[in-house]
Amino acid sequence: MKCLFVSDFHGNKNRYSSLYKIIEKEIPEAVFIGGDILPNALTKNIERFVEKTIFENIKNKSIGKW
Repeated sequence: MKCLFVSDFHGNKNRYSSLYKIIEKEIPEAVFIGGDILPNALTKNIERFVEKTIFENIKNKSIGKW
């Protein structure tokens, strides 16, 4: 089983972009996202950030690949 584990993104969109490219190339069966993945605690709409920046992109990159 091919898996990816990432952590400490601190909400950096460039790091997420790199992750999405790796997901497209490697087509892992699972992606594990560890601690410190969100932007600064003062960022508004953290739920939206998680849904749109993280999960939607991962889902869109992986649909139909398996």
